[in-house]
Amino acid sequence: RGDSDVDNLLLEWSLIVELQEQGRLQACCPILLGRPVDDIEGGSEGARGLMTSLFTCGGPADLPAVVCSKVVEEVSLVLSTLRPPLRPSAALQSRTVKETVTALTKNLGVTAWNIKDSHGGCRAQTSQLHRQARFKGALLKHSVASVMSALRRITRPPVPTPAADEVTPEAGKGAKRC
Repeated sequence: RGDSDVDNLLLEWSLIVELQEQGRLQACCPILLGRPVDDIEGGSEGARGLMTSLFTCGGPADLPAVVCSKVVEEVSLVLSTLRPPLRPSAALQSRTVKETVTALTKNLGVTAWNIKDSHGGCRAQTSQLHRQARFKGALLKHSVASVMSALRRITRPPVPTPAADEVTPEAGKGAKRC
């Protein structure tokens, strides 16, 4: 619903998409997690036995084509607190939940439900606790590799942001930015 309360995940993803569209965020490597699965079926591979896909109940195409007005307000507020403050794009006002998730998933990301542990998958004879520990290690290793890959894809220097005590022409005659 467009008038629903702020969903923090949607807020984070909306902010990421907005910063990317404004050229202020060059890379993003979301770590996508599904729901934990308590019961492991024998012979399951990697996280498939530990976690469902985030999109088990449907993908981005199944999400609502509504704009969450409270999320738009929160993103606008966050942008206004940055130094220098940023103005929300016109697209933010009309970007739907579906469009936000679709835009975010275009980033190089980690789909945790596809992670295999370092021993080639979770075996049925291994304890649940051991499988979870191996999965966490494999997720960390895969996440670091994915983040490094995303960083290597950056082709331009970041947009400079003046330090709080740096003098800028807009700050007036010799005044420091606060």
